[in-house]
Amino acid sequence: MPKRPVVGLAEYRVKFSKYPPIILPLGLEEDLATKTPDALAREAVSVLRGMCRNAETRLSYREGRMALAVLHEAVEAGLVDRYLGGADLRWLCEGVSNYMAWKIARDRAGEAFAREVYDLDRQLANAVGWQRQIDLRRWAVVENQSQAEQEAPLSAAHYAFATRAVFELVRQNGEDFLPKLFQEVAKTPREKTSMKTVEKAYRKITGKRLGDVIKVAERTPLAAGGG
Repeated sequence: MPKRPVVGLAEYRVKFSKYPPIILPLGLEEDLATKTPDALAREAVSVLRGMCRNAETRLSYREGRMALAVLHEAVEAGLVDRYLGGADLRWLCEGVSNYMAWKIARDRAGEAFAREVYDLDRQLANAVGWQRQIDLRRWAVVENQSQAEQEAPLSAAHYAFATRAVFELVRQNGEDFLPKLFQEVAKTPREKTSMKTVEKAYRKITGKRLGDVIKVAERTPLAAGGG
């Protein structure tokens, strides 16, 4: 019996400050939607391959902006559909999506291409002027922002610092940490998840406070040229 699509064939609009929006059709099957972010990102590589005409171009595909769009949106769709229902978890959703896009690019194509997909240092350098105003816990979901708020530099800066927080989570706890975290979070029904859910899961796994990691990401001064 064929698996029923969870989110079906949907369009995700990705905005870039210097480029027109890209519309990406993504279909997630039921078994895909139940996977961890790491597995979900690996599955999204097949979407990238499908954009290429033959095996040779598939192996040499090097368009970082498109790779980021596909990988980020595939991971984000899975996170929102299966794990993160709380309106106070945008920082985690966006940060994990950017991190996983970078990680899968690194694992599949090396450090240089990973920086083309997502360069955290460059993003932080662009956002450094807004650091004092960053508050990841209170970063409103898009549905609760006006168009002006969505397009404001402060909102763009939150993306960079949210990603910094996720990189810090991995730095402190290892590259196998995110699957563990989401497996624990998944014990709570999606519609009931909140920041408290994630904090409780983090403390159970590590014995440490998630707030301390967020504080490091928000407040640690940036080195010259980035993170």
